[in-house]
Amino acid sequence: MSRKLLLLAISALFFFSCFYPRSTSPQIDEKDLFKHLKHIASDELEGRRAGTRGAELASNYIANYFKKFGLKPAGDNGTYFQYFDFVSDVKMGDSNFVSFKTNSEEIKLNFKSDFIPLPFSESGKIKSDVIFAGYGITAPEQNYDDYEGIDARGKVVIVLKGTPDGYKAHSPFEKYLSIRYKVSNAQSKGAAGVILVDPFSEKFEKFTYDYSAGKAGIQVIEVKNSVIDKLFKACGYDFKLYDIVKKIYDSQKPNSFPIKKFKC
Repeated sequence: MSRKLLLLAISALFFFSCFYPRSTSPQIDEKDLFKHLKHIASDELEGRRAGTRGAELASNYIANYFKKFGLKPAGDNGTYFQYFDFVSDVKMGDSNFVSFKTNSEEIKLNFKSDFIPLPFSESGKIKSDVIFAGYGITAPEQNYDDYEGIDARGKVVIVLKGTPDGYKAHSPFEKYLSIRYKVSNAQSKGAAGVILVDPFSEKFEKFTYDYSAGKAGIQVIEVKNSVIDKLFKACGYDFKLYDIVKKIYDSQKPNSFPIKKFKC
């Protein structure tokens, strides 16, 4: 996405001195300087994050003063700006598709009601076995590893949001809570993709760009817990997701397993 950036070759000192021509004001006036800084830092400019409306307003404000004081444009196409591409937002495509196969049936998920991709997911296609990998945590200092005893290489892993302590404040697992960590850990174990699920809520993560560098390196979707229960039932299991969550919480031990007769 193309955005404009005010030329930064001009130093801050030079920029602010531009507001005060030597012919009329040899000294920087504190009140005027405060006025400009107050505007640049105001709530109206919303933090001026690159690619946002606030950044656009701030850059236009400065460029207008450059023009007012007769500075010669040194940017692209006779402007005060340089243009370059960067990611400022993400949107879901319309072709997202997920289906699972058991020995007896194919289960197709409904886009946006049963599942959504995560904003930092890679694009592509996966056909593989599926394993349940608990909370997707490897915490040696806690003698806890959801990947112990299972082989995630080339497979899609179902990973729970949260930690074995739930969302307990000051949990020793707190540093493993982030989704980025869980996905990164799955990738380090060789997983081809991640199915994220919240065991306590049917609400999805907000589909917004998190401003983190780079994509996940693997495909990542979020699925509702009721869908996972349906999949377990289709595979012949007589338990639900909550039963596994409670078992992990009570024992503080992993409960990971390959899902039999099941592929995505």
